[in-house]
Amino acid sequence: DPTYGDLFVSLLTHRDWLCLGLYRLRDNGSTRPASSQS
Repeated sequence: DPTYGDLFVSLLTHRDWLCLGLYRLRDNGSTRPASSQS
């Protein structure tokens, strides 16, 4: 069974990948008006 350390590391890595994906989507959609951003 995976230890809590392994689960924590995997969670952090997955969150990093999700953040990178969101930032890339934002960069790709930068041409749209940034009215949603406050």
